[in-house]
Amino acid sequence: MSHPLLERHLERQTVKPLYLFYGDEEFLMHRALLRLEAALTDRAGGPPSKAVRDAQEVELAEFLAESRAATLWGPGQLLILRRVDTYPADRLKAITGYLDHPAPRAWVVLLAEGLKAREVEKHAVWGRLAREEAALGFSRLREGELHQWLTREARQLGKNLTLAAAQRLVEMVGDNLAELSQELEKLVLFAGAENTLTPALVTQLASHSRTYNIFALVDA
Repeated sequence: MSHPLLERHLERQTVKPLYLFYGDEEFLMHRALLRLEAALTDRAGGPPSKAVRDAQEVELAEFLAESRAATLWGPGQLLILRRVDTYPADRLKAITGYLDHPAPRAWVVLLAEGLKAREVEKHAVWGRLAREEAALGFSRLREGELHQWLTREARQLGKNLTLAAAQRLVEMVGDNLAELSQELEKLVLFAGAENTLTPALVTQLASHSRTYNIFALVDA
């Protein structure tokens, strides 16, 4: 799953013309972007043309105007703008105008890695997006949330990850979701036909990986 609100919009085919993705968990944010792009591709029968820009290289109004350059045919545009929270407050008024008259065949995603939920709620523009279910937060997971996240990830990979095994993974890998995801995929492959992933399997994988790395260094 990418984000509950995004998944609901995709299921109901009510994708917003403009989203704000904010928060400090870039792995989940990137996954949501991939999910949205894949869904748009499936719906249109081909990938949308994609442009990724940075707030330091383009004015916000200019970026939003690019969305109106879509052709009459084809799968449309996916426009992504990073660090939108660095614009001065007066420049953000362009978002309000766009929301009132969005481009018909374009989807805009504004990324604000530095924004917090309380800032979004109090802000005139971000608050409107939140009320319209178009502001999606991606915050770093706390320890208990990490265990639950790993369990869900394992279930999607067809395995049952015990709580103790999830705890062991976090102890050994840390809280970086990208690294945890990679190690979980290795663990699933290492487990083979075994349905339940246990702490013992995590330890065996770690031992196997260390041995492999040692031999790789020797062979080099």
